[in-house]
Amino acid sequence: MKTKLKKSSKRSLKISYIYSLKFFRALSSVGLEHLVYTEGVGGSNPSAPTFLTSTFDLSSFVGVFYFPDFLFSFPLNPVKLSPNSVLAFSPSSSIFDAISGKKVAVVGSGASAFQIVPSIAKSAKELTIFQRSPPWMFPNPQYHEEVDDRKKWLLENLPFYSRWYRFLLFYPGSDQLLDSLFIDPTWKARSDSINEANDAMRELFTSAMLEQISDQSLVEKVIPDYPPFGKRMLQDNGAWLEALHLPNVTLLSKEVECMSSKGVVSSGKELEFDTIIFATGFKAQNFFYPINIDGGSGSFEKIYRDSPSSYLGITFSSLPNFFAMYGPGTNLAHAGSIIFNSECQINYICSAIEYMLSNNLKVIRVKPEIEKQYQDKFDMRHEKMVWQHPKVSSWYQNSKGKVVTTSPWRLVEYWNWTNNFNQDDYEF
Repeated sequence: MKTKLKKSSKRSLKISYIYSLKFFRALSSVGLEHLVYTEGVGGSNPSAPTFLTSTFDLSSFVGVFYFPDFLFSFPLNPVKLSPNSVLAFSPSSSIFDAISGKKVAVVGSGASAFQIVPSIAKSAKELTIFQRSPPWMFPNPQYHEEVDDRKKWLLENLPFYSRWYRFLLFYPGSDQLLDSLFIDPTWKARSDSINEANDAMRELFTSAMLEQISDQSLVEKVIPDYPPFGKRMLQDNGAWLEALHLPNVTLLSKEVECMSSKGVVSSGKELEFDTIIFATGFKAQNFFYPINIDGGSGSFEKIYRDSPSSYLGITFSSLPNFFAMYGPGTNLAHAGSIIFNSECQINYICSAIEYMLSNNLKVIRVKPEIEKQYQDKFDMRHEKMVWQHPKVSSWYQNSKGKVVTTSPWRLVEYWNWTNNFNQDDYEF
């Protein structure tokens, strides 16, 4: 059975419900017609809604980019904002209304800020960026350029060209790249690279940035001191560094400590702003938060906090009859495509449910020993990889510095595992 996935905005819990329900309506064609769930108070209640998972199969489509991180890091309740203050977090469709001619702060310098800052820099009266650490950038001068008519013709008319072109985009930056992301224990040349190939990439990226910098005061602020690929790589078409050179733009290598009635407090000083944009990402490590899921052994959130344990990022020994899309350890940081991973996961989930239906089974639970074997293998591989390097701190990691969001596997490995549902891995 093929299930067509629709794109979710992931901005509201209600939307997540809708997509889960559509998925189960699709599954009704193979006999699954009963969906039971209880919807709590919602709103600001962090314990609602609650899904009951003992008598039916349930899948989560919440993903990891759901709950804004700034709600954890910058609590709003103690702050009485001035009447003219504007708060926004990316993504937001209304932030341009609060930009023109205003004093604007952008908190963060990762992927969101990388897109926001060049778009608003010339409109703001003053733009101040608060940065904890700079991103590595991959030179891509054609980024955002339109595909020309000749390329479109080839894609549409030349047999197998579209498949080859997709492979050319897909493979070099994913499975082919992965070997260079393992730490060479004998590498002693530099602390901001992990092996010879990684150091060559560091030199390439550094050279590309230096060529764009005329203000030497920016060099120390924009050249990272951690290994390339340790965090999400950003596509550089020159827009970011061009924006940093504008006279009304200031890049501060400082954290925001808290908010105030006039703006923010950084390094013990209150700084006044008209508009604050939080480009601080999402609380990706606490999976399913703030949904309270209890499979009979207690709340998933209370059991695991930000250290979830799973099998393939899809099933959980503590949650019978529960499957996850874009679950723990399934984010891709070595390029590839999250759509590819999603297809692997939905095929696996459908195979498991079809097996249950064809054998008249009511309950499925991954065996704890199977989950542990997978999780141990997952953790051991990450100990050898750039994403858990001592100089790297990112949203891939939990509070202990352990990677919990991101896959260390080759795409072909994950495809093989999810393409073969093995009933022996489960208790029924």
